[in-house]
Amino acid sequence: MLREQIKQIISINRPNISDSSLKTYVSTLTKLYKNLEEDNTEDYFNPNVLSNKRRVMKFLNDPKNNRNTPNKRKSVLSALVVFNNDGSF
Repeated sequence: MLREQIKQIISINRPNISDSSLKTYVSTLTKLYKNLEEDNTEDYFNPNVLSNKRRVMKFLNDPKNNRNTPNKRKSVLSALVVFNNDGSF
């Protein structure tokens, strides 16, 4: 359910998105959501978690998250721009 809801929001914001980009964005944002949200069950989705710029940036810039290389952060931010339909992310 989580993946489907993320997919639906991205598809609405970018109706002409390619299938491969959509799949990548959904995967990226699902992983991010599960890292940010304590109650990350597949049955519940709060889109505000992925819209909270301060919280997302804190996670992405946290040195404990050593997997967050500059390229990974760029990919996550690109997915968030599309998801939130907000270029200021």
